[in-house]
Amino acid sequence: LEIKNLLVEYYRRKRIIPAVRNVSLTLNEGETLGIVGESGCGKSTLALAILRLIQPNEGKITAGEILFPVTGDRLQVTSNEWVDLLKLPDEELQKIRGGKIAMIFQDPFTSLNPVIRIGEQIAETLRVHQQRAMSPALARKSGVNSEQRVKEKAVEILRQVRILEPERVYNSYPHQLSGGMQQRVMTGMAISSKPKILIADEPTTALDVTTQKEILELLNSLKKELDMSIILITHNFGIIAQYTNRVAVMYAGEIVEEGETREIFSKPLHPYTSALIRSLPKLKETTNRLSVIPGQVPDLLNLPSGCKFHPRCEKKMDICSKEEPYLTGLNEQKVSCFLYVHKR
Repeated sequence: LEIKNLLVEYYRRKRIIPAVRNVSLTLNEGETLGIVGESGCGKSTLALAILRLIQPNEGKITAGEILFPVTGDRLQVTSNEWVDLLKLPDEELQKIRGGKIAMIFQDPFTSLNPVIRIGEQIAETLRVHQQRAMSPALARKSGVNSEQRVKEKAVEILRQVRILEPERVYNSYPHQLSGGMQQRVMTGMAISSKPKILIADEPTTALDVTTQKEILELLNSLKKELDMSIILITHNFGIIAQYTNRVAVMYAGEIVEEGETREIFSKPLHPYTSALIRSLPKLKETTNRLSVIPGQVPDLLNLPSGCKFHPRCEKKMDICSKEEPYLTGLNEQKVSCFLYVHKR
């Protein structure tokens, strides 16, 4: 996947909020790309924009490209052609959304329908994205009806995401499951079509640390099993360190640093990245107070001039409040900071 100069705006009381500004990213085949930053920096908006899930009455993707390679078996394009998802007709995008690119949403408590049993919710996904597997002709040939095949496949998916007693969970309602089991169900629905890309938007929100680890290990295992690439969105740099190959750090709707995870942790360049890493508790150190970043994330309706991080930055210079830096390559990393680049 390749994102180029993406701009997403929301509308609030006739005012425009620049939620994502000039974001460019590449997701390589077979890798896990982490997107990290404080709440409100644009991480989830970026994820929704990839699948064009920004509601028209709330906002709009106003610029940029999102390129994805597709084969010509289902879409009306030649083999291995890169298409811009932002320009695809809705009926063509539906063949990619959920099928080729799937998403685990942030909160399973609100993502699952509370009045429909788990099995039926998975079955609906299968009917939409695996019509061939559930076709009447194939069902007649196998000697079973299509609904029976759907149920068997749904139970198999629950088993694949390491749910004990999948038959019981198939007949359960969401409120009868723990948060961790609900997240496993959401994961099962997302991987049911064997997508090439899985977007996991804060998949461990509101889960205890033991369940968090189980969910992340499950995603890692499914990535290898299904040969997927993953975009992992989180505000937890500890998760980034353990489960990603590359990381992009977002602040106020922009990417301020990008690089291989090991390089970012061993030598962070942007002061914001350094501050985030310093705020992590360390097992071998005893301290009465964790390091904090002073100030607040800026209001997107009233962004500061120049570098958006400069009001909170301990290394700011005069130019930082006057000019806006741009993301540029520096060895194996990219950084947007006047400590390393000249003004635009």
